[in-house]
Amino acid sequence: MKDYYKILGVEKTATPEEIKKAYKRLASKYHPDKNKDADAESKFKEVAEAYETLGDAKKREQYDKPAVNSFNFNNFNNSNFNFNADDFADVFGFRRQPKKPRYLARISLEDAYRGTVIDFQNGQVKINEGAYTGQIIHTMSCEIEVLILPHKMYKLIDNNLLIIAVINTFEALLGATLTLKHIDGKTYNIKVPAEVQEGQIIKMSGKGMPFSHQFTTQGDLLIQFHIVTSSLTESEKEVIIGLNKVRTSINIG
Repeated sequence: MKDYYKILGVEKTATPEEIKKAYKRLASKYHPDKNKDADAESKFKEVAEAYETLGDAKKREQYDKPAVNSFNFNNFNNSNFNFNADDFADVFGFRRQPKKPRYLARISLEDAYRGTVIDFQNGQVKINEGAYTGQIIHTMSCEIEVLILPHKMYKLIDNNLLIIAVINTFEALLGATLTLKHIDGKTYNIKVPAEVQEGQIIKMSGKGMPFSHQFTTQGDLLIQFHIVTSSLTESEKEVIIGLNKVRTSINIG
C-alpha cells in the first residue's frame, strides 16, 4: 500500500489544513500545464490520489486503520506450520478484494465545469461539476481517472480560467467594451480600461471553475490583454504624431 503521507511530505499527525496546504503546493509544482518533466504527470496523479484519501476524513480514518493481515508470521519457526493467506482470510470472514480496473475519462473543459455523465464498458458514471485532471472517481466495479482536454480559448490554471483578449492600439489607449462568451453559456461585457498595458490582467471573481473537493473556493476568470498593432492610415498617423507632440511639449514645459 502506498504511503500517502510520504507522498504529500507530511507527518501522520498532520492537520487537515497542513494536508491541504501540502497538496496544493505539490499539485501546483507537478501540474502538467506548468511542469514539462517526463515524470511530472505521474507525480501529479500520485499527489492527487494521496489527497483523495487523506483529504477526506472518513477515507483517512479507514486508511489509518492497521491491516488485519499485517501480522508478521515470520516468528513461526515450525517447519510444519503451513500458512495460507486465503485460509486465514476465510477464518475471519473476509477475503482480499482484487484491484479494480482503472479507466481514463477524457472530458472537455465545459463538461468539467458543469458536470457530465460518461459511458464506459461497465455502465455510466457521473462526474460532478468542478472536476479536475487527476481526480479519481470510485465505483463498485472500477475507478475512473479524469483528464480535462485543452480548450481552444480558455486555459485552466488551478481552478481559475484564463483567456487572452486581443485588442488593437486604439482600444488599448482609449478603453473599450468587449463581448465575452463564458463556458457557462452566458455572455459578459468586459470593460477594457483606458491605457491598458500589454499582458495586464483583470479579474472577475467567482467566474472560474466551481467549488470541488480539490479547491475550497470557486475560481476566478482572468482576462489577459494582448495588444496587436494594426496598420495605420496616413491620417491616423498624423493624429498620433500630433498627440505625441502635444504630450512632449507639456512634459517639457
